[in-house]
Amino acid sequence: MPPGALKVVNWNTFFWDQDSDTDAFYGYLKSHSADVYLLQEYQNARGDEPAPIDDLARIRKEFPGFHIATEGEFLTLSRFPITSVRALRPDGLAPPDTSWADYWNIRVLRTDIEVDGETLSLYNTHLPDLLNVDRNPLTASYHRSVRQLSDRRDRHFRALRDDLDVNENPVVLAGDLNVLPGTGDLRWFDGLRDAADAGDSVYPATFPVSGPALWRLDWAFVSPRVDLHRQSVQDPPAALSTHRLIELDLSLPASGATTAPATEEDRS
Repeated sequence: MPPGALKVVNWNTFFWDQDSDTDAFYGYLKSHSADVYLLQEYQNARGDEPAPIDDLARIRKEFPGFHIATEGEFLTLSRFPITSVRALRPDGLAPPDTSWADYWNIRVLRTDIEVDGETLSLYNTHLPDLLNVDRNPLTASYHRSVRQLSDRRDRHFRALRDDLDVNENPVVLAGDLNVLPGTGDLRWFDGLRDAADAGDSVYPATFPVSGPALWRLDWAFVSPRVDLHRQSVQDPPAALSTHRLIELDLSLPASGATTAPATEEDRS
């Protein structure tokens, strides 16, 4: 990695170690020694529904000195000071289909950090599914669900695009986008560079971990001002998540050494 570069990790953690060994889970995260972690599914499940959790005490212990931002299912950890945190909440969403409203309403967490005097905007993202595979496609409820998911996706996409269009900072956007290669949904990321351009795989599929990864659901994008050195897609232990992890090495415009202050700022 070039001197002064940042290491960014993106990962859908799949219910945050609910059914895995906690020490192994945190050990795997820490083994990447990243400057920034963009983590989705900071949550557990109760029955058939997602449920919020509070594991901040353990997180502070495992990542001393890191700055923390969390809303909904999102957790962003940064060695660098956090200057702003904002969850994108689209207008006109259907009433929540889950008892945990923020899981429904928040699909993007924007966190701005300060790196050597430069502001970097991090978009931690988990967009709604394309369809509900648990419903029978021969039923009317299935097709109502497809229409609802399509409308919900469009509203979250539009909120994200509107925010990107007025953001003058360099950007890193990553997450479980539930977008497939070659589809029209990629238009929402126009103007950003697919980090796979600097990757080590022709088809950087991320799902599932067990068996051959067939689907590219997790992506990373950077703005043209970001100097992208490398993307690597990595297999976590299968017991930890169904999604592969994306690791980026990048530099900001005219950035120098990236030694962060050893202080902590929590925003939640």
